Amino acid sequence: MTAEEADKNIPLSLVQQWMQTVLVNPLGNPGGHPSELLPQHLQGDIENIIAPSSRLNGRQRLAIYQRGYLARLRDCMAGQFKGLQYALGEELFQAFADEYLQQYPSVSYTLADLGKRFAAFLQQTRPDANAPESEREDWPDFMIELAQLEYALVQIFDEESPEGIKYATDITNDNDLKLAPLFHLFSFRFPTAQYLQAVHKSENPSLPFPSDSYLAVTRKDYQIGLFHLNPLQHKFLTYLQQYPQPVAQALQQFAVQNNIAWEGLQTLWPMWRSKWIESGFFVTSFTY
Repeated sequence: MTAEEADKNIPLSLVQQWMQTVLVNPLGNPGGHPSELLPQHLQGDIENIIAPSSRLNGRQRLAIYQRGYLARLRDCMAGQFKGLQYALGEELFQAFADEYLQQYPSVSYTLADLGKRFAAFLQQTRPDANAPESEREDWPDFMIELAQLEYALVQIFDEESPEGIKYATDITNDNDLKLAPLFHLFSFRFPTAQYLQAVHKSENPSLPFPSDSYLAVTRKDYQIGLFHLNPLQHKFLTYLQQYPQPVAQALQQFAVQNNIAWEGLQTLWPMWRSKWIESGFFVTSFTY
């Protein structure tokens, strides 16, 4: 069959669907001929669909695009998970990424969504997944936490920003303070954010031991800020996030509910307030 005959006998919609499958998911048919993904009655020489050039046959031409798209997917995964790639090493990271891409090929119009299920994939495929929790190793937990944080930062960077944001200043009354709409809290079993920051600073960090850590993330003027918190700060900000109310009232209720000396909390608040306002934790108004 010539290319001209193929145009007449193979529906365009079928060719488009096939092209999307073999390009977007080049790992989905490992070792197989791309034509095997066509209906049986159309399988055969791939030149039926892709005409050869003077130097390359149809399959060779298709392979160029497949390799190029796969390289783009791998680059995107490495960009979204730079810390994890460093922690695992490039070779092992690529092996995990390729298996993930085979199981969860891209289905979104944007590659920003590519790593959406990577942390869940790592959880599902961890080597001790079937072992009791008391017998599991720590390092897979750290890798999963790192993947969760890195993809969360991708999402926060792309998060839609409300209009009319007015950030609080030092003269803003406590009762006018509201947590910024692009404000997120995290808690980890490892110093996960510290490790990630060390990777981005090329400090060559070693894999950390378990140690609880707490983090606030803001985005202001498309700049992401990571701020480390102590347990009490994280607990109060979580309370304020869950129960929005005037800060003065929230402080009093938080102290009572957690059996914290009111005088001590009153002493801490001005220091927290100044640092958090400077870091963009609080606004006075915004419009969705």
